[in-house]
Amino acid sequence: MTVGQGTGQRLGAVELKGALAGASARERESQRTLEVAARRAGIHVELRDALARLPTAQALTQRVAYYLTADLPHPAGLPLLDLCLRTGLAYYRDSVAAGEKNRTRLFMEFVAGLFTPLPAVVEIAVRAGGDAWDPLKGEALTAWRDAHPGTQMIPGVLVESIAATPPRAIRAALAFPLINPANLAHLPPEALTTITDYPDR
Repeated sequence: MTVGQGTGQRLGAVELKGALAGASARERESQRTLEVAARRAGIHVELRDALARLPTAQALTQRVAYYLTADLPHPAGLPLLDLCLRTGLAYYRDSVAAGEKNRTRLFMEFVAGLFTPLPAVVEIAVRAGGDAWDPLKGEALTAWRDAHPGTQMIPGVLVESIAATPPRAIRAALAFPLINPANLAHLPPEALTTITDYPDR
């Protein structure tokens, strides 16, 4: 390592530390959760590059991470957040391979993939004592778990109150706490419908 490289790395570390210090506790937590899931899924470099190309997707992806935590299990065995990230990246990758260059379309593809596995939340019971987390009420699981010590996550157990909710309706319900209206401002009017109604692949 040269002196210049060492100085640059130290400056980078200082800038990163300063950025984290200026971020809210929620932002720091969501970024840590996102990094844990991306590294665990083996996609952290590819995801970082995709989000760098789609800046508006970064904050949205962090909100999804904060909402789900890194621990909520998908009934198939993978953590649900890992599956969301993998699917979003796969939809984005397919679009790039097909020659899509429009960033708005790429953003919509990525978010559609990110949202595709979300209906699985009705198949995971989250409980603490006599309380249960309702994923469609808008409260992030990270915050709910912090307020409920001893939280248990049980995959394969239906959340009875919402078990009959169609997948499209679940995606639409989760879109409101997860998608900042500012993220939709630059999108066509049909964007939200496209994202929530996107067919599974």
